[in-house]
Amino acid sequence: MAADIFWAWLPDKLDPFTVGYVREQLEGAAEMAVNTDERPLAYFHHQAWWVEHLHQGWGRRLAEIARLPLAWLWGAVAVLAGIWGVLSLTRSGQTYTIPVAVAAVGMGGMAGEVVLLLAFQCYYGYVYQQIGIIVGSFMMGLAAASWWVGRWLRQQPSHLSLRHWLAGILAAGAMLVAIMPYVLKGLWTYATTPATEAMVAHLLFPLLAALLGLWIGGQFPLASHLWTAFSGSQAWSAAFLYAADLLGAAVGALIAGTLLVPIWGVATTCWLLAVPGLVASGLVLRTKILTKR
Repeated sequence: MAADIFWAWLPDKLDPFTVGYVREQLEGAAEMAVNTDERPLAYFHHQAWWVEHLHQGWGRRLAEIARLPLAWLWGAVAVLAGIWGVLSLTRSGQTYTIPVAVAAVGMGGMAGEVVLLLAFQCYYGYVYQQIGIIVGSFMMGLAAASWWVGRWLRQQPSHLSLRHWLAGILAAGAMLVAIMPYVLKGLWTYATTPATEAMVAHLLFPLLAALLGLWIGGQFPLASHLWTAFSGSQAWSAAFLYAADLLGAAVGALIAGTLLVPIWGVATTCWLLAVPGLVASGLVLRTKILTKR
């Protein structure tokens, strides 16, 4: 039965009228960027195609995003960073610099983890059980950094030194996200044997995930300690910053997996996501020591 269906389907697909129709559609289509593993543009357009079938008109609007010049995207990031910088000059803006910085770190960290999973699938063609290893490494890094920084905070360092430490961690994590795709691509180029391929898969990817976890786990206790000085309540400070972290992580995972990586590629995505962390580092360093009003 299956063979009969196949031989009935194949001549229909190869019918001259069908072939001519497909060729006509392809010739009339606008020229598009090449789909690659590191820039899966076809995935984005496939999603837009389904959106168009479910909500007429919205799929076309979504597809227009892929035609935006990259310079526009960088311009939008620069404008948002500028607005954040101007608002931070006010008392209210300084107050919420740290929560916004925590949200920026959550966005960059989660988007970086999504990029790691996508990169692993690009290089190896599968992911499956490796998801558990990569996510587990991320959580181990997060827990280790939180424990160590929390223990260090019991020594009661000055708020000035805490701001410097927080700014340094923010900047270091942002640079990690920025160089991550180049590190992966460079090491993968030299992974020419089964042994080196296994080392990259089972050591390098989990190590990068652990470093992302260290970034998020290291900055959160510092940010919470600093912001508690303003709120006056450690419980409220932790809850508010945790909500900001989760919100940033949700936004990062959403835009990285559905828009940034498919349209502009892994490297550009990582550079874009590094900008909020670098801006947050500078603003935290400039922000005056927060004290309860």
